[in-house]
Amino acid sequence: MFQTKGRKLVILNLVTNTCIDSHYAEGICWTRTAERQTSRLRMEYLKSVLRQEVSFFDTQVGSSINFEVISTISGDAQLIQDVMADKVL
Repeated sequence: MFQTKGRKLVILNLVTNTCIDSHYAEGICWTRTAERQTSRLRMEYLKSVLRQEVSFFDTQVGSSINFEVISTISGDAQLIQDVMADKVL
């Protein structure tokens, strides 16, 4: 009788450890995916900014407007990364 209970506990322990490991791996995968997508988003943004005419930056009133745009895009990219990394179960 003890062998049957012991065997069941060992199996239950293996299943539990497997579930924990798979959830951990899933979290790593979602985080990595979010980082890659955010990196692609930032690269596309940089490419679009570099395609602008130089005169576009000369006609801006001050550097504060450019800073606001860059900080907004950076904040939005970080928000997208955070949302993608927090997968809803």
